[in-house]
Order: sequence, then structure tokens, then C-alpha cells
Amino acid sequence: DDTEQQPVMYNGDTGKAAAYTSTGSLEQWQQQVCRYAAGNSRLCLAIGTALAAPLLALLHEPNGGFHLYGDSSDGKTTAAKVALSVWGEAETLKMSWRGTDLGFSNAALARNDGLLVLDEIGEANPRTISKTAYSVINGKSKLQGAKDGGNRQ
Repeated sequence: DDTEQQPVMYNGDTGKAAAYTSTGSLEQWQQQVCRYAAGNSRLCLAIGTALAAPLLALLHEPNGGFHLYGDSSDGKTTAAKVALSVWGEAETLKMSWRGTDLGFSNAALARNDGLLVLDEIGEANPRTISKTAYSVINGKSKLQGAKDGGNRQ
């Protein structure tokens, strides 16, 4: 067996931990959620992204991201909720673009190898959107100095 065993440590947002749960069966999810994805490219992308997220590290692939845009009531939030339904309680797991650099860094760290969905980009500070997106996707937070000299890790 070539598999190297490593401990698994949850380093996530414990405030959201209860939202990572299942309600119902796979068959119910397929009937009540997934069946609507047939022929809907936005929902297929959402489900595929949610399922692919934990596989990226195993395949040594980089992080990525998608920005869904369109008119109001175009199904962007619905697609986000469908993606999050793969992981648990969609409404609880969905996050807003309204936040700080440190908040986004913490949210990204908590969802490492998972799915981070930010909804309602109109709530974001326009000056921080691109730097937040690059930081989250690249897995790098703002460089910060440490009290005793050097930089924080």
C-alpha cells in the first residue's frame, strides 16, 4: 500500500460547522434539486464545482473561481444555493461579499479544499473586489508583520 497516512484536522469556522449536514437522502437530493440541472448550464457548473472542490488538492490542481453575472432574478443566487446544497445547509453556508480582508482570509482558510460561495457582489467595496478574489483564489492572504519581528505565516 503506497498510501501515506496523515492526520486530518478540522481548521474551519466552527460557527458554520453545524451547517455541514445532510437532510434527506441522495435520491431525494437528486429528485428535488439535481434533476433541474439537466439542460441548465449554470446549475451544472454549480454542482460540478461543488463536487470538484475537494478533488483539486488530491489531483495537485490549483484553486479556481467563477463569477456568475447577469440581471437581477437571473438565477445566480439559486445556482449558489444549489452548489452549497452539495455540502449542507445552503442558506447558512452562503456568504456575502460584504467583509474585511481578514474576514475573507479566515473564510477561505475555513473552506480549504471545500466550496466558498460569495453572493451579492453589489454589497462589496468596489476597491476590494479584485484583490479579495485574487487573494482567495491564490490562497495567499495579506502579508502581516509579527510582534516579535519577521512576518506572520
